[in-house]
Amino acid sequence: MLEFDDEAFDRLAPPVENEDPERAARQLFDWVREHIQPSAYDAADRGALYALLHQKGDCTEYTALFVALCRRAGIPARAMGGYVVSRNTVLHPGAYHNWAEFFANDGWHLADPLSGVWMDHGDSYVATRVVGTSDTPLGDFPRFRYLGDGIKVVMSK
Repeated sequence: MLEFDDEAFDRLAPPVENEDPERAARQLFDWVREHIQPSAYDAADRGALYALLHQKGDCTEYTALFVALCRRAGIPARAMGGYVVSRNTVLHPGAYHNWAEFFANDGWHLADPLSGVWMDHGDSYVATRVVGTSDTPLGDFPRFRYLGDGIKVVMSK
């Protein structure tokens, strides 16, 4: 899903004009926002190359393209999956969302190119997975999974 070594990236991806990772990532974030059009949710994950070539996608493609562009520019980046909530709520599988994080200035920072959120509202993003990895308790499952008799969650006040 992050096919940034494809020759299409050489032709179509923006050049990075800044050596500072945060500023370079912001340039790429703005480019994705300006060049990719949102499309309706599609259960098929089409990836960064699709978004670059077709200039459209849902949160998955926006995220994949931003992460691919960052990695191509030498900026560590990862795709995240989970939920965006503004208060205590019941999570619904249909509200699942993908966004990105990039590494700059000794920390990971939130970037949600579809929603236009840049390094802000991190307390509203509840990650349940790092996309493309399976070393988390959720494994390869993008929403919820439990083993055995279930799980118990206790919320503190």
